[in-house]
Amino acid sequence: MYKILEDIKLGNILIVDDTPKNSLLLQAILASSGFSNINILDGGEYVEDFVKNNPVDLILLDLNMPNFNGFDVLKMMKTNFEERNIPIIIVSAQNELQTRIRALKIGAKDFISKPVDRFETVNRVTNTLESRQNYLRVLQNNENLEKAVLSRTIELQKT
Repeated sequence: MYKILEDIKLGNILIVDDTPKNSLLLQAILASSGFSNINILDGGEYVEDFVKNNPVDLILLDLNMPNFNGFDVLKMMKTNFEERNIPIIIVSAQNELQTRIRALKIGAKDFISKPVDRFETVNRVTNTLESRQNYLRVLQNNENLEKAVLSRTIELQKT
């Protein structure tokens, strides 16, 4: 049921930013480090449909967007997709302490300030995807254990 990330570089990354040059810069940084499954959306209003129809292992999210800002996306993800536990890293020039705390309280897992640093970005993405990989492994192990217990229970009931 759970798709384990055997290679974190194959994780499905979604970049959400209304400024194309920011999205393309993030994509270039990640692609040059070997990440290959990167999608870009140019507005927060498209995230819900995308997540419904595509696998997503990590979202890199800008806060300052028209119509449906990053905080709106965080709230929507918590309401509609909390069970998927998709990590979200905020990538924003709004790096005031109150903004970071608000984003973290709503559900962001990390925060990268713009202008982005290549080394910091790659390492935060790598670390977050490694955590996701471990989380998915625990879920898979729990599911396998439950199946084994159920199977053994059925066997014992037959005897």
